Amino acid sequence: MRRLYAERRAATAAGLESVLGKNVRIDLQPGGMHLILRLRGNRSDRRLAASMREQGLYAEALTDWTRRNDGASALLLNFTNIASRRTAENFGRRILGLM
Repeated sequence: MRRLYAERRAATAAGLESVLGKNVRIDLQPGGMHLILRLRGNRSDRRLAASMREQGLYAEALTDWTRRNDGASALLLNFTNIASRRTAENFGRRILGLM
């Protein structure tokens, strides 16, 4: 499973970076099943996460977990169901359309 997740993590990061690179910074974790997308500019992670949910996508707004709700806008995304870079690019285009 570790090798599979490492492959999916890399494919997801590459695909999302190719589409969203001007709008986000992707923080890769050394393990686990999630990526962090740090939103550039003055974008609300809460609004974006809500818009994604309305479209059947899911991401967790990290400012929901800050003590005073004043952290930097970022999304926590699971990548385990993204099997290829192409799928990640399609996912990125959907996110970009909601930004």
